[in-house]
Amino acid sequence: MLTVYRASAGSGKTYQLTGEYLKLLFAGTSSFRRILAVTFTNKATDEMKSRIIQELDILARGEESGYLKDLMTEFSLPADAVFKKAHRILLEILHDYSSFNISTIDRFFQQTMRAFAREIGLQGGYNVELDTNRVLSEAVDKMLFTLDEPANKDLLNWLLKFSEDKIENGKSWNFKKEVIELGSELFKEKYKRLSSDMHKKLGDKAALKAYLQKMTVIVSDFESTLAEIANEALSQISVAGYAIEDFAEGTKSPLKHFQKWASREIKLPTPTFLNLEDNIDAWKAAGKSKQFESAIKSSYSTGLNDCVKAVIAHFQTINSYNSASIIRQNIYSLGILADIDTKIKEVIADNNLMLLSDTTHLLNRLIEGSDAPFIYEKIG
Repeated sequence: MLTVYRASAGSGKTYQLTGEYLKLLFAGTSSFRRILAVTFTNKATDEMKSRIIQELDILARGEESGYLKDLMTEFSLPADAVFKKAHRILLEILHDYSSFNISTIDRFFQQTMRAFAREIGLQGGYNVELDTNRVLSEAVDKMLFTLDEPANKDLLNWLLKFSEDKIENGKSWNFKKEVIELGSELFKEKYKRLSSDMHKKLGDKAALKAYLQKMTVIVSDFESTLAEIANEALSQISVAGYAIEDFAEGTKSPLKHFQKWASREIKLPTPTFLNLEDNIDAWKAAGKSKQFESAIKSSYSTGLNDCVKAVIAHFQTINSYNSASIIRQNIYSLGILADIDTKIKEVIADNNLMLLSDTTHLLNRLIEGSDAPFIYEKIG
């Protein structure tokens, strides 16, 4: 059973968790050896330990405690029995204080990592590295210093494309800073959760190039089709001998969208444009002659309404276009990430390091690859 307590600072979380810990202590003999309690900071660890020992001491001396009634109810014990049991538990903890394990999350992970270092593939005597920025900077330097090698010709081209895109989008001219900022994504959980197959695909620049071409075709086809429909609509209006401003809304006519789409400006049709579909009344401008209204109706019937319908139908595929556009913008970043990742692994191996940020990922990999159950009691 999982119990979650959500509360703001100063609302009594430590008091509540201390009570839960005491219940676990009273549930069995020497149970403190089998309880895992983790906190975020060393200060919180010291506070939790002190609070538990203090409450056990109060109960062991038979003094008034805020936890007495709960323990009596939970275990169906009279007050004297609770006092005696608290005294016994306190002595057990004091005689085996090293097994009274309340630690920070980082310390717990490190203890577990050292216990399973061989299974994870770590070398003995490895050093834990907390500063991922230092490792990342060294990895990027290592990557940049080898760009003149023939084997890195593709990487050089991708870095140039990456730089061009950044400059075109008004980003920093500091090339290394931009690459390091990109590389910081490697330490985030979203990247770490990618499968090994996905990592291989990101490192295959030929595959990425082919994928980029597919995305370019999707973007080009969408824009070309939209421009083709828009130009057809503008042509019909011109041949009929009138201007867009002659329609309803005048200079604010929703048909002006056709001019933007013809110039390949991608803008979603507005509600007023959507209202034009199969709705001749939305096309007519007030104060126009019957002859002019007849001409508008004729254009509506002979193809202009079809252009409106075609555009609306075409924008139903806008999600694919948007996805392809975003992928094109970031494809060079994805290709470079794989190379930075490789260099980070080299730096780690050369210096026999283990990044603290990799701890949870490595432990998850260990647990997923094991048939043995991992069971623990946890508070905090």
